[in-house]
Amino acid sequence: YELIWRRFIASQMKPAVYNVTTVDIGCARDGRDLPYVFRATGRELIFAGFLKAYEVGDPKASADEGATDQELPPLTDGEPLELHGLFPEQRFTKPPPHFTEASLIKQLEKLDIGRPSTYAGIIRTILKRGYVARRRRKSLEVTHLGLIVCDLLVAQFPDHFAIQFTAQMEDDLDRVARGEQEWREILQTFYGPFEQALRQAEAAIQQFHAIRVGETSGRKEKPVATGETCPACGGQVVLREGKFGRFRACANFPRCKWRAPMVMGKCPACGGDLVERKGKRGVFWGCDNYPECRYTQDPQPKEENTTVES
Repeated sequence: YELIWRRFIASQMKPAVYNVTTVDIGCARDGRDLPYVFRATGRELIFAGFLKAYEVGDPKASADEGATDQELPPLTDGEPLELHGLFPEQRFTKPPPHFTEASLIKQLEKLDIGRPSTYAGIIRTILKRGYVARRRRKSLEVTHLGLIVCDLLVAQFPDHFAIQFTAQMEDDLDRVARGEQEWREILQTFYGPFEQALRQAEAAIQQFHAIRVGETSGRKEKPVATGETCPACGGQVVLREGKFGRFRACANFPRCKWRAPMVMGKCPACGGDLVERKGKRGVFWGCDNYPECRYTQDPQPKEENTTVES
């Protein structure tokens, strides 16, 4: 009872107030430039607020930021400090968790995609078509088929598969409902570019129904057209499956041996290209500057749509 009472009383009280101090300490040798900067953060409680009734640890205090209740000694800007020792610690960042049905719906709401009446249908459709699969702990993991569909459709319909497209269309429909815009104008704005994009993409996705996921079919996947033009011979660029993952290649192989990796984004470590690779534990994204840069990450669905870059 006392725990419930204290938490209720604390919920009606003012928040605690802290005086947070952050110090950047530069280290150099023999008067050289400062190549290394270390940061120390401390805080001092000024006003207890709800902590008077219910004291609890601050979940927002990040271990990476080093924010603790420990106070820092008085320091002045430019004051020289004595180095007593360095104690390195190794830490590894964790990839973002896979979506569950609940977290995916929450993300759709955040991005203004769909409506509450359509969320169940969206989940049901991507599961039925094999774009995602349920894994352990009810997580939804994108399949190889889902990656191929995303790459092809986003490459052929970049405007219509942009995240903000659905939200903009919903706003347009709301303006029609309020009588602020003519519905024929909205339809013309949509169908004109869509019809043109559909004609251009028809040849590229005509083989789409034949795509099968290699790990479930046991067969090597057929090359899938991307709609791109080979820069070497002018032929058609297709997606192929290799020993180390998917890559783009000319459909005129072996007469034309042009090929390029699947670029999935930029390397946050060195600015190079993240390319899709296949290792002992499955598919991953790695920097194309390997071995100079050894950055890798698990392939994760992002808020931004992934396109097939040339």
